[in-house]
Amino acid sequence: MAQYNKMVLTQDGLSLLAKGQTGVAIVYTRAAIGDGYLPDGTALNTLTALVNETMSLAISSISASDPGLVTARTSLSNQGLLVGTYVREVGLFATDPDIGEILYCVANADDLADYLPPEGTDVVEEVLNLNTIIGNAENVSAVISSSLVYATAQDLEDLRSETNSALDTKETPTGAQTKADAAAGVVAVALGEHQADYAHHYKKDAGSTDAYVVALDPVITAYTEGMTLDIFCKTANAGAATLDAGGGAKDLRKYYNDALETGDIEAGAIITVKWDSANDWWQVTSGIKVTVNAASETVAGVTEYATVAEVTAGTSTTTAVTPAGAKVELDKKALVAVGSYTGDGTASRAITVGFRSKFLRIQSTETSGSNQFEANDNGSASVWVRGTSPNVADNFGGMTSTGFVTGSNVTDGMNASGKAFRWVANG
Repeated sequence: MAQYNKMVLTQDGLSLLAKGQTGVAIVYTRAAIGDGYLPDGTALNTLTALVNETMSLAISSISASDPGLVTARTSLSNQGLLVGTYVREVGLFATDPDIGEILYCVANADDLADYLPPEGTDVVEEVLNLNTIIGNAENVSAVISSSLVYATAQDLEDLRSETNSALDTKETPTGAQTKADAAAGVVAVALGEHQADYAHHYKKDAGSTDAYVVALDPVITAYTEGMTLDIFCKTANAGAATLDAGGGAKDLRKYYNDALETGDIEAGAIITVKWDSANDWWQVTSGIKVTVNAASETVAGVTEYATVAEVTAGTSTTTAVTPAGAKVELDKKALVAVGSYTGDGTASRAITVGFRSKFLRIQSTETSGSNQFEANDNGSASVWVRGTSPNVADNFGGMTSTGFVTGSNVTDGMNASGKAFRWVANG
C-alpha cells in the first residue's frame, strides 16, 4: 500500500479553519488524486491545487473520529480508466465563503505511491479515509454523493467484525452461522484481490542474463500503454536485453530507442520500465547505470584539473590546467622584473624581486661615475661592469629565493647610504 505522509493543512485550509472557529461553516466538496511529485523546495502547505490532478472523487461519508478531527471517506476505482496512473498525491477540497473552492489539506507519497492500472478484466477499488483537523468548529459538513452505493472492501471488513462480535456474545442458529461464514469468505476474497492489485507493480526478476522475467498477480497476457513496473534485477546485463511480464518477451530500451549496452543494469539494481505500445518495447525510465568517461580532445566527459602545486612541480601530465595554473607555468618560462631602492648604508641588505633570478643587473642612478653590477644565478660569475669597487664579495651578498642581498661595503658599494639604485632581474 502507498505510504503517505500525514494530511497537511494548506495555508488556505488553515485560514478556513480559523474562520470555522468563529462559526463559519466548513463544507467539504470533494477529494482528488494526482500523480505529481512535489517540486524541490516546495512545502506541502503552500499548494493551492494538486501538482497534477488525475481524478476527482466524490465524498461518500463524513464522521468525527477524535475531538477536533474529522474523517472524510471516498472511494477510488479504475472503472473507465483508459491509462494507468500512480496514486501519488491526495487532496481534500472545501468551500471558503470568501474565495470559493480551496485545497484544504493534502498528502504526497512520493516514490511510495500505489499504481492504479487501467480498466481491464478486473475492477480495482480502494477506500480512502482522509483525516483532517477541524478544531472547535461546530458547523462541519460535506457534499455527499448518493451514487456511491456499492459495497467496498472496508464495508465488508466492518461487516465481518460486527458478525464476529455477535458470534462471540450470542449463540446463533445454524443458518445464521452459515451466513456469517459466507460474509467472512467474501471479505477474505475481496481483501485478497485488493492487495494483489496493488502489489503487482513491484516484482523480482526470475529470468536469466539479458532475459528478465517477472510473474504478475493477477497474470496478464497483453501490455497496456503506459503500464509501469519496478523490477529487481538479479543479474547484470551483458548487452541487449528483454523483459517478459506475461505478455511475451519484449526489448528493453534506454534513452527512448537505444538498445542496452553491457553493464547498463547492475546485479541487484531496481529499474523502472514503462510500456511503449507504439514501438512495442519497454522503456527503462530509471535504474540505468550512468558511466562517465574521462574527457580528452576527442571524448566528452569529466575533466580533472591540476593544482597550482602540481603545475609548479611539473608532476601532472594528464590533467587540465586552470588560468591560474597556466599563469604559474608561463611565469616559470619567462620572468622579468624591474625595481629600484635607495641605499641605507647597512650591510647584507635583502632586496625583494619576487623570484630567484637567473640574471641580475644593478646600477646606481648617478649621472657620473655610476656603478653597474651583473650577477648570474649562483653569484659565482658576478662582475663589475663599471665602477670603483672591484671587490665583488664586498658589494654583493648573492641571490636568494625571492631576490638578492647586498654586500658588506656600505661606503661606495651597492647599498651606499643615500644613493639611488635601480635593478632588472630575469627568471
